[in-house]
Amino acid sequence: MVEEIATQPELTTPSQPQTENRLRKYLLFGILGFLLLASASYAGYWYGVRNEKLQLKTQNLTPTQIPVATLTPTFPPETTPSSDETAGWKTYSNPKHGYEFKYPTEATIVDVDGFGGCIMVKMDFARLSLKSPGVAAGGCVVTGRGALETYEPISETIQINGQTYVAKGDREDSLKNPDAKIRFREFFRIEDLNEINDFIVEYGGSYNPSDVNAYQAEKELTKKILSTFKFLD
Repeated sequence: MVEEIATQPELTTPSQPQTENRLRKYLLFGILGFLLLASASYAGYWYGVRNEKLQLKTQNLTPTQIPVATLTPTFPPETTPSSDETAGWKTYSNPKHGYEFKYPTEATIVDVDGFGGCIMVKMDFARLSLKSPGVAAGGCVVTGRGALETYEPISETIQINGQTYVAKGDREDSLKNPDAKIRFREFFRIEDLNEINDFIVEYGGSYNPSDVNAYQAEKELTKKILSTFKFLD
C-alpha cells in the first residue's frame, strides 16, 4: 500500500514589479499628505499674518479715521422776531381831542396851532396832518381849496382805526406850472374820520424826480402810522 504523502502548497513571494508598485503608491500618498499639510500650514500662517496687519492698521488709525459717535447739541428754540414794524415806534397821545397813534423815531411831531388841534407828522419828503373839528384849516391842510387846472385827481384806499377809507386828492406836475420849485406834489384827504364832522386826515408830500423812491417809502410810513391810529375811550 502506497502511503500518500500530503503535499503543502508552495509559498510564492511577490514579484519585484508588485513591490515597486506598492512603494510608489505609498510614496505618492506620502507626498500628497505632505502637500496637504504644507498647504494647511501656509493658509493658517497667511490668515494669522493678515489678522495681525488688520489689528495694526486699526491701532494706527488717526482720530479722524476712527468712527466716533457725534452728539448733536440741542439749543432752545429761537425767539421769532416780531413781525410788527411799529414795535419800536413812539406813541403820540392827544387826550384833548381823544386819539393816539404810533410814529417812527425819524419823524417829527409838530403842534401847528399850539393846542393840539392840528398835529403834523413831518419827514423829509412826506407828511401827515390830523385836523380836529373846529380848528382852522390854514397851515394844517392844503387840500380842499379847489383844484387848479394843473392838478390831476387821485385816490386810493387806506386802513385807519380798523376801517377802510377812500382817500381822494390831487397830484401836480410842475412841468405844467413853471412857477413851481418842486417837480411833483400830491396829497390825499379823508374827511369826517369815523363820521366825526370836520375831522380831517391828510397825507402826501412834495418831491423831485431824484427823490421819488425816498418819497414813496415815507408815504408808506404815513399810511403805516395811520394804521396805528385809534380813538381813546
